Amino acid sequence: MEGPSDAPLHDVIIEVTNRIKEKVNSLPSKRSRHRICKVQDNLRKVNEMTYEPVVVAIGPYHHGKAHLRKMEDLKLRCFQSLLNRTNEANANSYDANRYAKVIREIAKKARDFYEDPIDLDINDFVMMMVVDGCFIVELFIGFYKKIGQQNNIKQLEQDAVDVILGRDWLLRSIQRDLLLCENQMPYFVLSKLFEMAVPEEENYPPFLAMLFFSVSLEDRAMMMDWSSIIKDEGFETDFDHLLSMVYCYWCPSFATKKHSDGFLNIPQRRIFKFSATELQEAGIKFMKNKSFEKNESLGGPVLVVTNRGGLESMTPPSEIKFSNGVLKIPRLTIDQNTESLFRNLLAYEQQSLSFPFSYIADYIGFMDILIDTEKDVQILRHSDIIQNGLGDDEAVCKMFNHFCKNLVLSRDSCYSQVLTSIHDHCKQRRHRWMANLRHNYFNSPWALISFIAAAFVILLTAAQTVYAVLSYYNIYI
Repeated sequence: MEGPSDAPLHDVIIEVTNRIKEKVNSLPSKRSRHRICKVQDNLRKVNEMTYEPVVVAIGPYHHGKAHLRKMEDLKLRCFQSLLNRTNEANANSYDANRYAKVIREIAKKARDFYEDPIDLDINDFVMMMVVDGCFIVELFIGFYKKIGQQNNIKQLEQDAVDVILGRDWLLRSIQRDLLLCENQMPYFVLSKLFEMAVPEEENYPPFLAMLFFSVSLEDRAMMMDWSSIIKDEGFETDFDHLLSMVYCYWCPSFATKKHSDGFLNIPQRRIFKFSATELQEAGIKFMKNKSFEKNESLGGPVLVVTNRGGLESMTPPSEIKFSNGVLKIPRLTIDQNTESLFRNLLAYEQQSLSFPFSYIADYIGFMDILIDTEKDVQILRHSDIIQNGLGDDEAVCKMFNHFCKNLVLSRDSCYSQVLTSIHDHCKQRRHRWMANLRHNYFNSPWALISFIAAAFVILLTAAQTVYAVLSYYNIYI
C-alpha cells in the first residue's frame, strides 16, 4: 500500500500549492494595523522591568495582575467622582449607562487596536474601557484643577484624585505607568469619554494630557499659551494612544531637521567614533543649547520628553548644533524613570508603521556615542547638558550604553550633518596634534606641572646658551 511519501511528485506539488492558497485566502482583505502591541522580545529581555506597570493597569495586557489590584478600587472611586461632577449620580445609584452604551458601540474597533488576543468577554472589555478611561479623564481634570486653572470645568468632588495628587510617589508612578507601551488604551476611546465628561471643551484632551505629564508646573503661562494653540489652530489629534501623543509632539522637530539635512547614507557608527572625552581633547567645547525656539510645524513652544517620568519645556532635542568648535546640546535631566520612558518610546517607534524614521533611536544613538565612560558623563554634567538625578555618573553611563543593546540604528541619522561636521573638525591636522598633546601631556594636573617644569628647564638652558654665546663674542670680538 502506498504511503504519502509514495505519491507522485506532481500531486504533492498541487497539494502544497492548494494549502498555501487557502492560507493566503484566509488573510484579511486589508492589512490589519494594530496600534497597541506587546514589546518585542529582543528589546524586553534587556530590561524587562522598564515595560511593566508598578501601580496601575490600563487596558487588557496587564489587567488583573495581583500587584496592581489595589488601584482598581481607586479607579472606581475616580469614576464615581466623574459621575458626581456630571450630575449622573444620586444618593442611591450611579448611572453609567450612557458611558457603557457609547463604548459598547465602538468596542470592536477598540479591540482591534490590540495585537494580542484579549481574554475578556465583551461585557468585561467594555467595563474595563469605561473604568480605565474615566479614571484617566478625571485624573487629568483633577491635575488641571490642582494648578489653579479651572476655567469652565466644574468644581470637583474628587477625594480619590486628591489621594493621588497628595502623594508624590504615587503621582510619579502613575505618570510613568501611563506612558508604557503595553499599558495603553485607544486614544479615540479616551477622547470620546472626555467629550462626554467635559462637552463644552472638545479639544481639551491633548492639552490636559501634556499638562499632566509635564513637570514644569511653574511655567503655567507657557502652558496656557500652548493650550490656545491646540484649541484655536486645529492641532492634529489623530493619535494611537497617550504614548503616541507624547511621541508625536516630540518628533515633528526631528522630522523637519531630517528632511532639511537630507539623507547622507553614512553609517553613524563609522563616521563618529569619538567620546565626549576625546572630543574635548580635540579642542571641542560643550555647551547647553538654551535657546527656546518655536517649532514652525507647531507654531508654538515645544514640550519634550525628559525627566521624572514626565515632560519638560525646553529646547527640542533635535536642536543639537555644532559650529566653530562648539557642540551645543539641549539639557537632559535623568532620574529613576528616564530609562523606562525612553525604552517605551523606542519600543513604540520600532513597531509603529506610522513613522518611517527612527527619531528617538537617533537621539539615543547620538548620546550613546558621546558617553563611553563616567568621565564622559562628568564632562556633559559640568557643561550643564546632563542633570544627574541618579547621583552616580557610572549609572548614567551604563544606562546609555545599554540603550542600544538589541536596538537597530538607522544609517540615515537625524544628526548626519552634525556628525559630519564634527568628523571633519577632528580630522584636521592641528586638532589631531592638540588632541594628542592633551591626551599624553595634559591629562592630569601632575602631567601639566611636569610639562611646564620641562618647558621651563628648556627655556633656562636656551637662555644660558644664548648668554654664553653673547659673552664669547663680547670677549673675542
